[in-house]
Amino acid sequence: EMSKVFSEQGDSWISFYRYKHINGSYRHVFDRAHVLYEKRKPIRMIGAMQDVNDRIKTLEEVKRLSIVASKTDSSVLILDKDSRIEWVNDSFTRLSGYGLQEVIGKRPFEFLYGPETDSFLEGKIIERAKLLHPFTEEILNYAKDGRKYWIRVTITPIFNDNGEHDKFIAIQSDVTEQ
Repeated sequence: EMSKVFSEQGDSWISFYRYKHINGSYRHVFDRAHVLYEKRKPIRMIGAMQDVNDRIKTLEEVKRLSIVASKTDSSVLILDKDSRIEWVNDSFTRLSGYGLQEVIGKRPFEFLYGPETDSFLEGKIIERAKLLHPFTEEILNYAKDGRKYWIRVTITPIFNDNGEHDKFIAIQSDVTEQ
C-alpha cells in the first residue's frame, strides 16, 4: 500500500492493521500519514497511529450478538429508554406479522395489545419497566392478522457505560400451547 502511494506520488496514506504490542499481545490500529516530497522523492511522513483495539473488539462482539439475536427462535426487541422499538429480529416478524419498518418508533402496546389483553397486566408491565429491574410476565398479544397468541416476555433494562438507563431488551417466547 505504501509503495503504491510513493509510486503514484500520493500525499496521504491510511491503513488498518494489527501490530505486536511490547507485552506480546496483538492490537488493532488505525494509521494515517501525510507524505512530504522533495524533487519527487518521499523525504518524510508525518502521521499518527491510533489504537482502535477496543472499538474493533466491540464491533466483533456486536456482530456475534446480532447473529445470535437474528437466529434465535425467540422474538427479540430492542427498545429505547422510552420503550419505543429500535429493532426486532425475524422471529418477532414471523410471530407477530409485523416487520421492522412497520414498528420502528412504536411502543409494543400500541399495536400488539387487543380487546382481550388484560389492561391491568398492561399497566403492571409499564410500571415494572419503570423500576429498571429485569422481570418476566405473560400476556395476550394480537398478530397483524388478528390472531391471538400468548407470550412470556422477559424485559431487561440496559445501562450505558455511565450507568444511565439507555435501552430495554425484550425477549418473547410463544407460550400459546402451554
